[in-house]
Amino acid sequence: MRTSKRWKLLKSAFFAVALGGALVSAGCAGLQQANGGGGNLAGGGAPTPAVAAVTVCDSGNSHCQPNAANFSLASVPDLNVAVNWTNVTPGNHSQEIRLLMPNGNVYQRFENSFLVPATDTAGTASVSHFIPVSGTFIAQRQITGGWKLEVSLDGKVATVSDLQFNP
Repeated sequence: MRTSKRWKLLKSAFFAVALGGALVSAGCAGLQQANGGGGNLAGGGAPTPAVAAVTVCDSGNSHCQPNAANFSLASVPDLNVAVNWTNVTPGNHSQEIRLLMPNGNVYQRFENSFLVPATDTAGTASVSHFIPVSGTFIAQRQITGGWKLEVSLDGKVATVSDLQFNP
């Protein structure tokens, strides 16, 4: 009989902890939305998502291509990834760039923070990042084929671009 009471008490405690965790998560999500985590609010309705325009350049010859790129491992020293954000709510934001190998595994990830001032009604920001290629594992092992470049804002994937590395 005592075991049954303990079990009920234990189940009640687990329920209370789960309910409390759900309430805290809901409160944090609302706080993130208010601080600019989810895009602009249009007329009090659903948030409008931030938009990322990604341009990838070969830093050796400034050959830039939006959203898709073809590069030769024999000639590309670095990639310059430029992300131009629009429709971003004011506040602090975190951008993550993940470079995915042809097999889908993450090769590298880069995180940058940026601030959109409250006075910026358009909600724009530009963030650039260099990704070394020459002399790295990519070039040494001649890992060619279709790579992916995934860009996230505040933990949410905004866009995925294709990269092609040729010998």
